[in-house]
Amino acid sequence: MSARTLAAVALVAALGCANSLRTLEVEDGLERNEMTQTRFDIRAPEGPLRTSLVILEVDAEDVTVSSSARTVRMIEEVTPYQALRELYEVPGGLVALPLSFVWNALDMLLLGFIPNEVVEPFTHWTFAALNPVLNAESASRVERRDLGTRLLPGTNESQRTVRPAATQWIEVSLAGAPSVRLATDAHGRLSLFLDELPWPRDLGIPRSVVATVPTADGEGARAEIELDADFAEYLALNADRPASPPR
Repeated sequence: MSARTLAAVALVAALGCANSLRTLEVEDGLERNEMTQTRFDIRAPEGPLRTSLVILEVDAEDVTVSSSARTVRMIEEVTPYQALRELYEVPGGLVALPLSFVWNALDMLLLGFIPNEVVEPFTHWTFAALNPVLNAESASRVERRDLGTRLLPGTNESQRTVRPAATQWIEVSLAGAPSVRLATDAHGRLSLFLDELPWPRDLGIPRSVVATVPTADGEGARAEIELDADFAEYLALNADRPASPPR
């Protein structure tokens, strides 16, 4: 037997084996995870402040990160070997071999006009049938073996939404003094009067107003506004009694 013939037989056997034992990937499900983080921003008037009325605007930025991953199940398909089937598979493969070459050549000439669903199964069966130690693939006799699952990376998406921080608690104080907790309205606005904030007389003269958004992680928004020197003295002098400074 010539070397060329041996090479042809080896090729036929290899193609037959590949056809009768194969691994499939079947999508088993889709896992989705979403995580939302909210950040706050305080918009305050520029200092120095000269009036008691202060209006703060608070925005909430929601950052939602969505991630997905596909679960794929690995399945192995095997056609069990039955020696008696070779009595008709090998002759059938010999008959089908020239037809398979004709089909593939015609498909190439027609630039793939013949559907792959017609050409490929016929070609696979032909070379598998020619293998005397392996039966051709048979859909009626195929056995499936579960090889487990694996996770394939999916997509990551990020979405940002900015909205007024309605009914959000804000801690406001004259810097150095105890703070008071006030809530924004439905539009995320907070109106307050500085002469209503606590200021112990022994602290001297306040220098600024501090507003913070308290959060569980301690990383809430913070804004500090400088006070006009004359107005700060006015607040300090009227700290322990009601006052109506210019508004």
